[in-house]
Amino acid sequence: MIDLQFTLQSQELIALFRRMQFQATRWRWVFLGVMMIVVAWICSQIVGWGGLLMFVVIFSMLLIWLLWGYPRSVLRTIKKMPSWGKPVQYVFDENGFTQQTVVSKATVQWHAIIRAEELPDWILLHIGSPLIFYSIPKRAFTVDQQKALKTLLTNKGLLKV
Repeated sequence: MIDLQFTLQSQELIALFRRMQFQATRWRWVFLGVMMIVVAWICSQIVGWGGLLMFVVIFSMLLIWLLWGYPRSVLRTIKKMPSWGKPVQYVFDENGFTQQTVVSKATVQWHAIIRAEELPDWILLHIGSPLIFYSIPKRAFTVDQQKALKTLLTNKGLLKV
């Protein structure tokens, strides 16, 4: 049994959201870059440099919102939750895990998890979609707990070695 208790912090959550946002939409960024070049060329041909400048301004505003505004709006929503800033407890065993906060308790069996992902600062347990997951910061683990969880996840076929 592995027992963890931690409190999430704003900056680490924003960093995780940004990472997951870019990872999930990587191919869209390539498409967006190609489309930007095509639209910029069309603007310069039709209306000259003024149209191109307007396009660059609008695109820059969209990019700033995606990089800065969206993760912050998600964080504002999360901060409205009654459990935000309060300790979270995870207990892992052979059958699954339990997540408990001050307002809820959830028990999840391993077959509900489609895969586990190890990031430099996080362990993610995905349920149903790449963007729906339980997130556990690695700072919550001792070295032995982290090894034990990795072994458990590998044995369950959720974590690729």
